[in-house]
Amino acid sequence: MTNPLHTIDSRLEVIAKARKALDTEEQELLIARRVFARLDAATPTGGNGRAHHATPGQPALTHKGMLIATLRSHPSIWLESPTVLHEEIVRVHGTDIPKTSFQPLLSNLKKDGLVARDGLRIALAERAQSKEVAE
Repeated sequence: MTNPLHTIDSRLEVIAKARKALDTEEQELLIARRVFARLDAATPTGGNGRAHHATPGQPALTHKGMLIATLRSHPSIWLESPTVLHEEIVRVHGTDIPKTSFQPLLSNLKKDGLVARDGLRIALAERAQSKEVAE
């Protein structure tokens, strides 16, 4: 008869190896997701919904470009607040726009009709309008 402790230890060893492999895969997927999210945010979409790919040597996105690209590519049409939008820009683009630049930029984009506000909530105006038309 097999020793039950040996069987348990053997199974725990298999589980530990599988867990380590899953942890490694998860870390690789998280890195890949960040890369694809940055690429997606940096690739503006046209009216037909297809991506217009950037040409090599294209300059880096401006703060305005990052803000618009983040709102355009976020899965939710509305972000809950300027703070959430700011955190999303940092996460996707790795750029921390100073609050002294971020708030005036947001106000100017709203004044220009590119950004819609609903209380604290923020959306890209074109996405918010298309949602309203669909409803």
